[in-house]
Amino acid sequence: MKTLIFNITAALLILLTACQKDESENPAPNTGVTESIIPTTFGVDVPSSLIDEGSSLKSGTVEDDNEDFSGNDIYKHLRTFIAIGHKSAQLVREILFHISYHQIQRAMSFPYESDEDGRMKNLVVTEGASYHGTNFEYKLVITDADSEENADGGRALVIFWNQKPLQAIAILKPYNINRTENPDAKDAVYRINYSEIATAKYDRQMTVTIANLPLPSADEEPFAVNMVKMFVGKKGDYVDVYGNTCHPNATLFTEKKGFNWAFVASGIENEDAGVAEVGLPPVDLNSSDRDKILVNYSIKSVITNEVNEWFMSQFNMKPNQDDLSKHLQDADAPGYFNRYGFIQAGEAPNALYSTLKERIQSLSPYNPEEIRMQEVELE
Repeated sequence: MKTLIFNITAALLILLTACQKDESENPAPNTGVTESIIPTTFGVDVPSSLIDEGSSLKSGTVEDDNEDFSGNDIYKHLRTFIAIGHKSAQLVREILFHISYHQIQRAMSFPYESDEDGRMKNLVVTEGASYHGTNFEYKLVITDADSEENADGGRALVIFWNQKPLQAIAILKPYNINRTENPDAKDAVYRINYSEIATAKYDRQMTVTIANLPLPSADEEPFAVNMVKMFVGKKGDYVDVYGNTCHPNATLFTEKKGFNWAFVASGIENEDAGVAEVGLPPVDLNSSDRDKILVNYSIKSVITNEVNEWFMSQFNMKPNQDDLSKHLQDADAPGYFNRYGFIQAGEAPNALYSTLKERIQSLSPYNPEEIRMQEVELE
């Protein structure tokens, strides 16, 4: 997880530095018009109750102490994993905001030298583009100049967008953004799809897909993430979130290896409340069935089975079930949160959470096997 958060932070720093540097070397012409075609709004913010705001400074891994591993841990770390997708969208929004300083109003291009890795980058804006069958008004591409003959074209950042209503796709490759800080992230790619086209269910929505993050050793960070997919949709003041994070080296109590944090969640903008339900299916479970993912592989079910199996292997007997139930009192579904994190499981703290509990019943995670095998294409 440290690797992922570091990549996200490094990517943000290099792009912001590059854009700010280029403003002095390649200033926009003084046309008297300040409006830019670059979109400055991007993404749907996740309520603070559902994200760990400090995740950029924390490893986000679960302590390797299985005797104390509980439902509380599962729910607690969910907020870190949701924050990964949330901060990816924030990264793109910051990049676009600083690019907009150039007052780009038409197709144009210019080079700049990166202060971070000392390599030349090229920025190109063109009119008219298509991505997977969708037509867009504009396309922006930043490339690592000396890598443009490579298979990936040296692409560091690609953004497609329509202006009104805003619809955009952003694709980032950290390795080409900053070779110095991301030498091991040669295959990692992020994609964020964002739309302000209102539907019956949502006013705004985004989908974050992150593929092929470099994994540290299992001994070093057993709960590190290599794949992420997360949807966020906003309707009025309500924000729904669902998705999966893939942890191929994760173990709980037994030698079973590879778990998928599958989740559905809902929160209220500017309110101190969030609700989530979490499943822990194996990473290769090939199913999109909500009950199978969240009920058959519920936190309580998975940990109970893991503990029983471990006790049988070690002592040829199951643990005292009353003691186990007490240990898992925070493993019931759903879990309830406020801005400080996990509060309790099972029973709602108050009536504020009732609507949120109802909303998550219509949400479902993605197929874990599809997340394990997902790819993000650079265009």
